Amino acid sequence: FFGPMRGLILTEGEDGKDLLEQLMAALEQLEDAFRKCCKGGAFFGGETIGFLDLALGSFLGWLRVLEGDTGTKLLEKSKFPKLEAWSAAFCEAEPVKEVIPEAEKLAEFAKVLRQ
Repeated sequence: FFGPMRGLILTEGEDGKDLLEQLMAALEQLEDAFRKCCKGGAFFGGETIGFLDLALGSFLGWLRVLEGDTGTKLLEKSKFPKLEAWSAAFCEAEPVKEVIPEAEKLAEFAKVLRQ
């Protein structure tokens, strides 16, 4: 998940096509993992935010940046319904919504990283 995402952040144009495919495959695995772990709850461990939610949730802003860069909706509801719902629940949770970085600021930082 992290490798292709990092590569896409640092890549511009058509060079990232293979990386995008790798990222989509990783998201499929995460969707499957969520189904197995969520116990019917909104988060990976059930009803409360846990370590895995925090670890993956810290990358949600970067996924938004990549959506803008690639023109591809990465957490498409029809493809990843559980991850899309998890993403919304995570970003709206009280402890998170005040500290999650804005995608626009991350996009500006990505431009600096590419240089």
